[in-house]
Amino acid sequence: MRSNRYARGVTVRPLLLLDCAVEPYGSLDEFGRFLGNGPLKILRAAHEDLPDHLGDVSGIVITGSAASVYERQPWSEACVHLLRDAIDRDIPTLGVCYGHQLLGEAAGGQNSVIRMPAPEVGFRSVHMRRGDPLFDALPEHFVTYQTHGDGVVMREGFEVWASNAHWPVQAIRVPGKRAWGVQFHTEFRPETQLELMQRRMVKHPGLRLNPAAEMESRPDTEAQGRTLFGRFLELTQ
Repeated sequence: MRSNRYARGVTVRPLLLLDCAVEPYGSLDEFGRFLGNGPLKILRAAHEDLPDHLGDVSGIVITGSAASVYERQPWSEACVHLLRDAIDRDIPTLGVCYGHQLLGEAAGGQNSVIRMPAPEVGFRSVHMRRGDPLFDALPEHFVTYQTHGDGVVMREGFEVWASNAHWPVQAIRVPGKRAWGVQFHTEFRPETQLELMQRRMVKHPGLRLNPAAEMESRPDTEAQGRTLFGRFLELTQ
């Protein structure tokens, strides 16, 4: 954990990065550059015991994963428990991809995440509703990076704030709470985007992916990340 800073004798609460990677792929390297210079606590959910309660944290960011929420692995279920605690306490929370799906499960109940008929991979358009303090930082229409085979389905426990032609639930918020999830990735570096598309190309030849062509028309997703995470950090204050 980064060392705590002090302001007039008061300890600054750390931001929690809940790392859900089941294999090392640089979660801190990808996310850390967007999470400010304050204290940061990291929990590797799939590889270490999780606490029963979150403790005193300023906010939570939940990463992606190669796992699936509906597999009901013990560590994943423990994450859902922690997120329900975060929702109850209105701890600012932002889930990305798998983190978005965990939040959907925590707010919407079991079976809020299913395997999609076909994965969504590459740079794809997203339509974002207006009127939310976090999501209004992003454009109403934009192209961003996607790589996922599971999706959140609509449930009463959360509101849907973004959609596209491939999947209707691209971003969610728990009503009245500072708890948001996005299916898309704004945190990945270009080399990570290319590597993951190349993996998907081999695993899913029917998608007819052309990673090189996708990268040629790549939007500035890192600028999107600075905007999204920057606004989130403001909302943790």
